[in-house]
Amino acid sequence: MISKNFNKIFQLILVLICCFVCIPKTALADGIYIPEIAYAKLPDMPFQRAVLTYHDGIETLIIESSLEAEGTSFGWIIPLPAVPTKLKEVSPGFLKTMSVCLQPKIIHDFGGLIFLVFWTIVITYITLRNIFKKKPALSRFYGSFALILFLFILLGMTLGALGGLSFSPFHKIAGIKIQSASQVGNYNVAILNADNTDALDTWLTTNGFAKIPEAGEKIVSDYITSGWCFVTVKLQRKGSGFSSPHPLLMSFQTKRPVYPMKLTALAGSELYLELFVCADKRADVKKLKLDYCDNFIFEEYQSYNSIESHHVGIENHQNIGHPEAKNIFWEDCVITKLSAKLTPEQMNKDFDIRFVPFKPYRRHFYSYKGALRTSLTVFLICWCLGLLISLFVYNISPKIKLDVSHPFSQCFFPLLGICIFIGLIIFVTVPKIKVVTSKRFIPPKFYLVDMHKLASNFLKEQPAAQTNEIKVIEQKLINIFKKEKLKNVFTGEIIKAEDSPGNFVIERKNGKIVMKVYYINGAPIKKELPFNL
Repeated sequence: MISKNFNKIFQLILVLICCFVCIPKTALADGIYIPEIAYAKLPDMPFQRAVLTYHDGIETLIIESSLEAEGTSFGWIIPLPAVPTKLKEVSPGFLKTMSVCLQPKIIHDFGGLIFLVFWTIVITYITLRNIFKKKPALSRFYGSFALILFLFILLGMTLGALGGLSFSPFHKIAGIKIQSASQVGNYNVAILNADNTDALDTWLTTNGFAKIPEAGEKIVSDYITSGWCFVTVKLQRKGSGFSSPHPLLMSFQTKRPVYPMKLTALAGSELYLELFVCADKRADVKKLKLDYCDNFIFEEYQSYNSIESHHVGIENHQNIGHPEAKNIFWEDCVITKLSAKLTPEQMNKDFDIRFVPFKPYRRHFYSYKGALRTSLTVFLICWCLGLLISLFVYNISPKIKLDVSHPFSQCFFPLLGICIFIGLIIFVTVPKIKVVTSKRFIPPKFYLVDMHKLASNFLKEQPAAQTNEIKVIEQKLINIFKKEKLKNVFTGEIIKAEDSPGNFVIERKNGKIVMKVYYINGAPIKKELPFNL
């Protein structure tokens, strides 16, 4: 009697579980399970981001570098095959937006694992009970039910996986022809041609740049012989420590696009490079790995009470909504992301950009947590399938006789060893990457409200005369967000005063100071929040 009641209760529990696991995933995400979002973490080394576009024989190069050093004046030299016809300051958040929007697919966190663990326990219990009790009729019900629900779980998991400085003219030196000298953003920029290495060296040292190292003399001489020009850039800033100068845009005519690297190698340190190439075909560089490629079109959409626009990938559906993008990309262009950790030896030649027929691609990585969860998932799936096969063979196939006198030594332990081996192979072989995570998902409007609430409280406590300087407000707000442990909702990083995803800028508009926060695709959230000072 007890056994019959137990069986009825157990069957009822199975039916309830079936209904529960078949709830649509959107409902689960709303109230039960919210996965972490992972983004690739930059390596702890100097890095460089750049956008290179090539269209109708015109190459446009946008370069951003990071540096950390003592002092207030920094400069670098960019060799180019032709004199730039256009120099322009580019918004600091544009390249960061490109990096966030065109991320490789990172498998990190996914729902359904808890149900798989539970069902593994159920299937293991059913198998043990039927092998020891030897009740084929009962096992046929349990086995069929277990198989159906197990397939439902696998299907659900599969679907779910899826300001400006004063400019001082540069000193003139014999053997140097100055093409132009101007101030671009926070840079003093001079474009020049040199007759020889000595003349260029003299000009650099006279104008506050470092002397060309001995290892670089041959490189500079080769550039001069080939008729290249040199764009010299000097940045002035206060203080020391980490600095991310704003990107610089340079356009020039060339028969074949090239990314200059040889002078960068003279720093003698490793460099992480992210290069975004926009052209009519897919780009290829021998020493860089392909991360992403897609064909982008221009779309307009309704946002609040205005018409907004963005560039969206046809195949992978990433979209770039940063205001700067519409000035750089064009309709039906192909954007390729290439990256690599480069040693000085790998930078001994400039990178020639080759073009190949378009083929969409998005690189896949696993975080270490994602690799562990994936290997555990594979282990549990193999274990459950092995048990179900054993159960059905034992009860349904009378022609196959199994010796069940020692089920653990002859079935369970060998199966356990095989499943562990498969799981370890999966963990070791999948491509893994370090990530930063966003611990929770906050809808942008709530994220905006949190930031504005903290900012408003700060401004109410400060006299207007002390908070009227934009840069001062931005820095103090950054400190407040850090103190309150409010992080970037899209990247999990510290919030910055930058026009990039999850960050903010303070601007003057119609006599008021307003806060502008940026969405995941780099577009500003249209609801600007004013501060009354």
